[in-house]
Amino acid sequence: MRRRFSYMTAEEAKEKIAKAISFHAVASEIIPIKVAFGRVLAEDIVSPFNIPPRDTSHFDGYAIKAVDTTDASVQKPVYFTVVDRLYPGQIPECEVRSGEACYITTGSFLPKGADSIVAVEATKTVKSDQIDVRSKVGLGEHVIRRGSDVEKGQTLFRKGHKLRAQDLSMCAALRIGKIAVFKKPVVAFICVGDELTENLNDIAAGTIINSLSYAVSALIRASGGEPLYLGIALDDVTEIKEKIVDGISQSDLVLLTGGSSKGTKDLTSEAIDSVGTPGVIVHGLKRKPGRVSGFAVVRGKPVALLPGLCHSLIVSFYTFVFPLIRTLSGISNADTQWVLKAKITQKVSFRRFIPFEQVTFVHVTKTQKGYLADPFVGASSSFSVLARANAFIITPPRKTIVKAGDEVVAHLLPGFFTVNDLF
Repeated sequence: MRRRFSYMTAEEAKEKIAKAISFHAVASEIIPIKVAFGRVLAEDIVSPFNIPPRDTSHFDGYAIKAVDTTDASVQKPVYFTVVDRLYPGQIPECEVRSGEACYITTGSFLPKGADSIVAVEATKTVKSDQIDVRSKVGLGEHVIRRGSDVEKGQTLFRKGHKLRAQDLSMCAALRIGKIAVFKKPVVAFICVGDELTENLNDIAAGTIINSLSYAVSALIRASGGEPLYLGIALDDVTEIKEKIVDGISQSDLVLLTGGSSKGTKDLTSEAIDSVGTPGVIVHGLKRKPGRVSGFAVVRGKPVALLPGLCHSLIVSFYTFVFPLIRTLSGISNADTQWVLKAKITQKVSFRRFIPFEQVTFVHVTKTQKGYLADPFVGASSSFSVLARANAFIITPPRKTIVKAGDEVVAHLLPGFFTVNDLF
C-alpha cells in the first residue's frame, strides 16, 4: 500500500535518519602512496624522524664558527683554512675548529664544530685552501636547523584528512611508502521504470534513454564513492525488491532513481518496505524540486529514494547522498556545505509550493566585482537547464521573489561544477 507524503524540512529529515541509523566510515585498507591521491586517511600520519635530520646548509658557501668573524671587516679580513668539501648526501667526517672552514653546497649537512654558513659571494679566495671573510657572520646564518621543517613525533595529517598532491610528497620525504586509508564506500544504484532503455539507438515509441544513470555514476565518484550500477528494474515490486536485496549485499549505500512519487507505477517504497524494517522513514521533502525524495533503512543499510526527474534527482542527491558518502568515506567535516556568495542577475519568482524551500539552478561566474549568478528556470525534466548551470540557490520558505542584485548563497556539488567555473 502506497503512503501519502509526509513533508518535512531537510533538517527534520536528517534528524529522523540519525535516530534510525548510526553512520560511520567503512573499513580501512593499506595502499601505496603512489595511488593515494584523493583518498581519506584512516589514521594520523606522525613523523618518524626530523626533517632535516641534521643541521643543513641553505646556501653554497663555507661552514665556519660564527664567533671567528666577530671583528671581521674590509680593513681587517679574517682568514680561514679550508679543510674539506661537502656535498648533499655525504655524512661529514671532518670537524671544523677555530680558524677553519669547510666548503659546503646547498642541502649538505654541517660538519661537527660549525654553526654558521658564510655565502660564497661573501668570501674571497686567497689561495686554494684559504679564504678571507670581510664582514661579521651571524650565529646560525644560512643554516636550516635539525627538525626545523618537521620534528620527530609531530602529527602532520589527522585521520579524516583527504590527501593532496603535496601530502604525498611529504609522506615520501618521511619514507612512508604505504598508508592506511578508508575504503571508498560502494554505492549501488538502481534505475526504476518500464520506459527506460540502455540502448542509445532505441527509438521505439514510449522508450526513454536511461540518461540519469550516467549523471548518478559521475556524482557518486565525485563525492568519493565507488558506483555499482545494478541496471534497470521494471515497475514491478518483486523485481525492484530483488535488486534492492542484491544492492544491500554488495554495497554500503543503495540508491533508487524513479518510482518515488505516488502514481500507480511508483512502487519503490512498497518494494523497500517488503525487504525489511524499519523501511521507508522519510518520504517527502519541503524542498522543490526534490519534494518526492525519500530515505529508508533496510537490514542496517541506508537506502535513498531519488526522484526520476533530473532537477529533483540533483537536489535529492545533494541533500541526502553527498553528505552520506562523505561520512562513509571517513572524511572530516562531512556535513560542511560547499557554498559561495553571489549576486543574482535576474529576478526570480515563485507561485507554487510557497511553504517549501525553492531551488533555482544558476550559473556562477567570477567578475572583478565578485561572483554573479545567472538563474535558469525550467521544468524539472529540463536537461538544458542543468547543462547550463553549475550551482543552485535555495530560497527560504514563503519568500516569493528574489530580486535582481540580491545577494544569494550558491550551493556547489562536486561533479556539477569545475574549478574553472569559479576562478
